[in-house]
Amino acid sequence: MKISEIINSIECNYDTKKVKHHDLTLWLEFRNRFFHNLSIGKESNLIINSSLYLIVIKSLFYGFFNWFKSYDCWVLSASNYRVKIGDKYFDKYFDYPASKIKNTLFIELSVNPHFKRSKLFSKNIVSRAPLVIFEKLYSLFILSKKIDYSLYEDIQAEYNTSINPNYSVKKMISQYKSMRILLFFKKTPKYVFIAPSFMSFGYVKALKEKNVLVIEVQHGVINKEHFGYNYYEDYNKNYFPDYLLSFGEREIEVFDESNTYIAQGDVIPVGSYYIDYISKSFKNEFDTSGYRLTFSVSMQDCGIGLKLLQFLIKVASENLDCLFMLKPRRTPISKYTALYDIPKNIFFIDELDVYKTILHSDFHITAYSSCALEAPAMGVKNILINLENKSKEYYSNVLDNRTTDYISSEFEFNELLKTLEVLPRETVRSLHKDVFKSNYQANIDSFLDKINN
Repeated sequence: MKISEIINSIECNYDTKKVKHHDLTLWLEFRNRFFHNLSIGKESNLIINSSLYLIVIKSLFYGFFNWFKSYDCWVLSASNYRVKIGDKYFDKYFDYPASKIKNTLFIELSVNPHFKRSKLFSKNIVSRAPLVIFEKLYSLFILSKKIDYSLYEDIQAEYNTSINPNYSVKKMISQYKSMRILLFFKKTPKYVFIAPSFMSFGYVKALKEKNVLVIEVQHGVINKEHFGYNYYEDYNKNYFPDYLLSFGEREIEVFDESNTYIAQGDVIPVGSYYIDYISKSFKNEFDTSGYRLTFSVSMQDCGIGLKLLQFLIKVASENLDCLFMLKPRRTPISKYTALYDIPKNIFFIDELDVYKTILHSDFHITAYSSCALEAPAMGVKNILINLENKSKEYYSNVLDNRTTDYISSEFEFNELLKTLEVLPRETVRSLHKDVFKSNYQANIDSFLDKINN
């Protein structure tokens, strides 16, 4: 059964609004871990350990004095959204709109040490560490045992999962409480930009209760199979954003009458600042000469990511005249090299970001990373390795078959290599124009004019 069908079945057949703490609908946060577990076999990609806690503690005073100023706009962002443009690290989702609003504060989450503030394009920035630490301390006093979890037990029994709900329950309650306290001590902003909002239900509810306009920016794939964007119960609108700024027109179709996340008219296609920028300014930084074809590979931090590497090792060994440039996400390169004997024509890319890696290639390979949306926008065709049918579940109704091939076996890949044709990049971009809107800056300017009038 598809994830979309399971979501629909649960939210239409169970009273998921029943489990509450005061007026907080706790299912919304629990469903993140539940559906993530059904999708990839684990509750979260984030590994919480002593090293991460140490990073959070060390970040406590990052930009600390910026907390004491007043701002018209807050941005709830993450340091991994930053890309290097010139000598500055630029937030690819938020820095441009923030530059158009007079006073903006970045409240940034990081699982690695923050970049030096002198290296950032953003002017006013603080770490989210004080909020995170408060939430962890506050959660120690939440008596979650008093909450009746029998509904979750019934759902988990039906779908054969065993997730302890305490983490998600405490996260939602403590997020809500911390944002309420922050809003009590600080001037309430007019706008808050966020990505993604479905990981911050407590924050969003507290903000919207104060009539703050919450604007979500698309950060990855949005389709009918993504649990974060598909809701079938009539939940309180204070849990969801007022606007969703999408990559293109296709996302609007996700939010039909059956989906209660957001109205179609509040989904605004804007494109991508960094895709526009990198497509125009790209310069070759990596020597790929000597190979017949070059492939960039967007890796993923899950079991399918390891299966993809195993697949690539086989096809690379059989096609030594082809170069495979692998760009990991959080998983260290050392883990991959310790597990497998890597052929010489597989290179792990460390010094380039994933977008530059893609632009150095003739074709882009992944299982179901959201880079499958971005590669054709930069003029590079996809080859999606359809492991566990994830590629087709995510993209068969989104990506044009002229920009994307689906492969299920090494034999199919080797057969495809015999007929592969590298299309002109402008041709690929043109075929992809309904997925990624162009002229990002003009689109954002128009949106900001709309919400200010």
